[in-house]
Amino acid sequence: MSGVYALLVKVTLHSPILVHMPLTSLSAESFPLPPPTTLVGALAYPYFRVRGSQAELLDDGASPACALLGLSGKVLYAAAAPGSAYSKFTTVERVYQHIYLREGYWADRERAYTVAVKGCTLTDQLYAFYLVTDPELVESAYGIARIGKKEGLASVEEVVFEEASKVVLDTSVCETRFYFPKSIADDYSAGVVVRMPRLDPENFTKRTLDPLRIPCEEYVVPSPFTLKPISVVLNERGAVVAMDVAGESLRIPVPRGVLKP
Repeated sequence: MSGVYALLVKVTLHSPILVHMPLTSLSAESFPLPPPTTLVGALAYPYFRVRGSQAELLDDGASPACALLGLSGKVLYAAAAPGSAYSKFTTVERVYQHIYLREGYWADRERAYTVAVKGCTLTDQLYAFYLVTDPELVESAYGIARIGKKEGLASVEEVVFEEASKVVLDTSVCETRFYFPKSIADDYSAGVVVRMPRLDPENFTKRTLDPLRIPCEEYVVPSPFTLKPISVVLNERGAVVAMDVAGESLRIPVPRGVLKP
């Protein structure tokens, strides 16, 4: 577990969360909470800005966030929890669509915009949890300013940073508001199962065109419209991390394998 750090960020949200399910249609459903890939993207944005990089995409079309994964192993795990009960709703957006049309339609102004129905999540606060190997990422956590779409404005309220070895509990049972991989649980109450993109560099590229080939994993996610946490019994592949923030002690189920990079 040496060299692994637990990073917890308490964020206030100033707008709804909108993270589309990948490769869906213009009128798209969204994830109930930001998936791990979105959380890494939120952390990567200030991390690379501090280092002088302004690039939104690399030359091959990939997100710079992929540099925090894979061989570098700077981010090993990410998960989110609502600060309070969250709700799901749909909204109508005006969408610029020329970039999605064939070049022959670009001069047609009547085709420039369309409308689409989008799924959104509304909550006032969010906890973002990371297991990282680079202590400098804690400084970047203070710079998180958006989660999901660029309009998903956020401000950081508090950051907690500990060595992972000091916050792993000797228990396999806990109550949590964080989502976790279904594969690490023997049993759980409440929550809904949602397939979300896992932390795979492939998910930060634009090469995948087949939705069935997107690297995903089933996560148990807190249900909307409830304050009740998920009671979970972990199997041998799971561990419980305890983090204290803003006078509250949080329990976070994590895969035991990522605690040893």
